[in-house]
Amino acid sequence: MKLALPFFIVALLWSQLALSQDMLVNGEQLGQLKQETAPITAIKTFSGSPVIAEVISLPGQAYVLTSPMNVQQIQYLAGIGQALKKGEKFAVLRGPEVHHYHSQYQIYKRLHTQSKALYENNQKLFNSKAINEGAWLQISQQYYDVKLAYDEYVHFFEYVSNFDDDTESLTLVAPINGIVSYEATQSTEMGHILARFIPRQSLVFKLRIPFNDTREIASIDAPQCKLTISSVNQQLDGYYQTAWSEPLKNNCKASLGASVSVTPHYKTDAYLTNKQSVFNWQGDNYIFLKNGDAYRAVKITILGTQQQQYVIQSDSPLTDKSALVSSVSAAQGILMGLGE
Repeated sequence: MKLALPFFIVALLWSQLALSQDMLVNGEQLGQLKQETAPITAIKTFSGSPVIAEVISLPGQAYVLTSPMNVQQIQYLAGIGQALKKGEKFAVLRGPEVHHYHSQYQIYKRLHTQSKALYENNQKLFNSKAINEGAWLQISQQYYDVKLAYDEYVHFFEYVSNFDDDTESLTLVAPINGIVSYEATQSTEMGHILARFIPRQSLVFKLRIPFNDTREIASIDAPQCKLTISSVNQQLDGYYQTAWSEPLKNNCKASLGASVSVTPHYKTDAYLTNKQSVFNWQGDNYIFLKNGDAYRAVKITILGTQQQQYVIQSDSPLTDKSALVSSVSAAQGILMGLGE
């Protein structure tokens, strides 16, 4: 036992020295063992391992509709996440305040008509100097005050399909084509959000990918569609980066808030080698490159897998090279001095 430990240390140091110096195994040393090689292929893109992506809406893209009054009751006619067309009914507002707000709208409509007529008539008088500037300024101010107030009502009633005086209710329609969303906790006070309408073209995939400075994510394969990557956050979150796709296409089968498995595709200068060509030594991966009648061990980095091949990079040139794919373990043993 006392001799075993020093012998092991000597063997380990010898094998490390062998790997650091010639790194070569002659073909003759493999004797009658099969020496099959396979070409190493250069690639510009490769597919990574699947990751989970979430369908989100880009910030600021939703059309937000707020209530200009206190509402006693809201009845939603469309479910959360439902796709609506512009002008399609989605909610009914009820209560005395609704009736009061509609009455104010009618009053300001009449006031606007009257003040506009007064404004236009007196504008002619002012231009002909029939009235003084002070009187004209007062008439103008009155008209614009009424117009600004009336415009607020007009903007809201653009989205009202009908008003029922008997039930003190009005029916709202979607302002744009989009996916409707409501607040989790509903308020009925003036200024609260009635609904958000999210355009389909604002939906994107958000995904987290392991950081690697030797590759750049280019696109993803999602359910029934392929999308390019539009942006990548350069600030790391641990060992991960966040990326966003281009807007979802019509054939993408994914809904807002859904989490789906996607396959990322990366751009990089890399190579494909048969999985059988790779061996491991003290935590590093190597392959044997054919070098005349010999095989030279070179260190590699594995970036991913592609069917029966590894995607690799190396500091050594691999273009137009072939790697040993049979008797690799035997060649490794010879290199480490375990036999010939």
